[in-house]
Formats: sequence, structure tokens, C-alpha cells
Amino acid sequence: MNDSNRQLEWLRAQSEELRAQSEKLRAQSATQINSIEKIQADISTKYIDSFPADMDTLISLLDCAQHEISILIDVAGYGHWSSHASFKQYELLLMRKVSQHVEIHIAMYDMTSWDRITPCLFLPKDYEEQRKRDPGLREHVRQLKSNPKTEDYWLDLARRLKCEEPPKNAAAIETFEHFIAQLRADEVYYRKQIPGIDVYLSTTTHLPLLCWVVDGKQAVYSFIFDRSNEDIRESHSNLASLPHSIESTEAYQHYQDTTYEITFSTSDPYLIKELKTVMRSYAPSLRIDGEASLPRSPGADVMQRAAVTSDASSPEVPFVQPERS
Repeated sequence: MNDSNRQLEWLRAQSEELRAQSEKLRAQSATQINSIEKIQADISTKYIDSFPADMDTLISLLDCAQHEISILIDVAGYGHWSSHASFKQYELLLMRKVSQHVEIHIAMYDMTSWDRITPCLFLPKDYEEQRKRDPGLREHVRQLKSNPKTEDYWLDLARRLKCEEPPKNAAAIETFEHFIAQLRADEVYYRKQIPGIDVYLSTTTHLPLLCWVVDGKQAVYSFIFDRSNEDIRESHSNLASLPHSIESTEAYQHYQDTTYEITFSTSDPYLIKELKTVMRSYAPSLRIDGEASLPRSPGADVMQRAAVTSDASSPEVPFVQPERS
């Protein structure tokens, strides 16, 4: 009997030791899983490039869509001025996706907001000085027209203008007023070509975040920064936190040196959830994952930017960025 008791005690002791070891291993496993999840999240969120060099990756992501593409953007002609060949790929891809029965839902400025915001993006940095000696900013327009990066745009524009009745000529675009009028005509034209534009935003300030979500699981998103004034805060302040993979990039660390748009891709479900929340805060009737936070109505998406930035923690950001459309 004593031997049996001793055996039972030994078994109990062994069992208790095994239980303690199991608990320790379980705790270590949980820590390791958390670390792995964090590493996976960081790896799944990558810096792409600044605009417009980001468009190849954007196009590749959209090409993967099987069910739905949801977009929060400023203009229909995204990149049509800065990288016209890439924009034409983007335009044709969206058209092709519709033919493949992929749902496309896009929110963008209404034309009144376009008129308020877009012309400022093309003003020269020394606008006041130039206007004094050249009221029509003709020299500035000549520089815009001679920029080799926009050659594809001017070639395509010349082709389109020849097809109009009566035919027109890009040579007639001489003043800044002429130039902006043509960009506006371009935007109206592309709004007829791009499928899925079903939400129009009325706002007086630019969107700080542009976002493309594919099938609710992958996203490309761009932050627009302006640190020309040290008092201006980063425009991505609506996001509570960013993955280390974003904060550690050289582009993120040094964006204050200039004004530009930097782009990332992600498949991190936690970050995508945050991005969807931000998108819905600007455009509640935009459909994402097959639903919208508010039903479609004439006033649903009016002045969303003002509503979001009324909090002191999210100030409005003045925005001037040449060569951006």
C-alpha cells in the first residue's frame, strides 16, 4: 500500500509538473503567435512609391479584383496629367472589370469641389510674383506644356481635340485660365468614361487620404503630406496608428522636406478595417464589402471633410501641389 501511495504521489507530482510546463509553453506560444501576427502585419504593409510612380502597383492590385472594388479618390482622371499612359491602363482596367462582373463603387469630389480645389494644385510656387509680371501666367503654362513627363497627355489631348466639332488645337491653350478650363473638360470627359462613380463629395478642402480596396481584403492607399509650414500637421491624423513598416520607411521619415503623395499597399486585416472606417467617415454612402454605412441620399456625403475635421485633433490642411491631377 505504501508503495502504491508513493507511486500515486509521484504520478501527481509528475502531472503537476507537466501541467506547469504546459501552461508555460502555452504562454510562450501565445507570445510567439502575437509576435508572428505582428511580423505578418508589418510584412503585409509595404511602402510602394510616391505619386505617380505608384500607379503600376495600384493597377496590379485592381487587376486581382474578383468581386468588388471600392475607391475613395479626388478626381476621375487620377494621374491623367502626371502619368497619362498609366492612367489609360487604369481607365481601361476598370472598364474591363465591369465586363467581368466586378462591382465598382467610387466616391470623388463633385465638380463644384473640383473647381475649388484642383486649380490650386497647378499654381506656381511664386504665384503672386509671377502674376504681377505675367497676369495670364503664360510663361508658367509654356513650362507646363514643355514638361517631357506630360508628353503623352498632350499627344492624347491633340488627338481628342481634332475629333471635336469644330476641331480644336492644343496650341490655343496659352493662359492659366485656358489650361484649367481644359483640365476641367478632361475631368468631365473622364467621368463619362470611368465606371462606378456613384458618390459625389461636396467639400472645401482636399482629401488627405486616397484609398482603393479590393474584395475587402487588400488595399492601396495614399497619404498627401504638406509640411511647407511647420504648423501644418500631417493629413493622415484620422488614423489612430500606423504599422512599423510604414513609420520606418525613409519616405515617411523625410516627407516633411517636400509636398507629395506617398503610397502603400496592405493586406493586414486590422489596417484595412481602419481604412474602411476612414473611407466611410468621408463617404458614408460608399459601398464597401457590399454595404454602406448610410443609405444613398442627396445629402449623405455633403461636407464630410468638414464634419471629420471639426475636432481639434484633426485640423484642416491647406494644400498646394503643382503637377498633380
